[in-house]
Amino acid sequence: MKIVPVGVSARHIHLSPEHIEILFGKGYELKVLKPLSQPGQYAAEETVAVIGPKGKFDKVRILGPARGKTQIEISRTDAYALGIPAPFANRDISTVRPGRRSSDLAERLN
Repeated sequence: MKIVPVGVSARHIHLSPEHIEILFGKGYELKVLKPLSQPGQYAAEETVAVIGPKGKFDKVRILGPARGKTQIEISRTDAYALGIPAPFANRDISTVRPGRRSSDLAERLN
């Protein structure tokens, strides 16, 4: 029998280089908090707030390094708490805020 490692992760977000720059400033590099089991992947020190029509989650961990597209990974119950349909894929991210700032990503992108 072959053993395949399986991991479970809590809600988190992957940011594109463009969104890292918008949220944290030009040339900003995410700070490594701790490495993940996937080679080259890490949990960053930085967090953001994810806000939906019915609720929000503060301090959602950013995983690095930057990705080609920004992607939030949440559970079905998280989606329900936020007031968004699940699965929720290939849609614009309109309300992501850095944990240390008050303006949201949608305002900063527009």
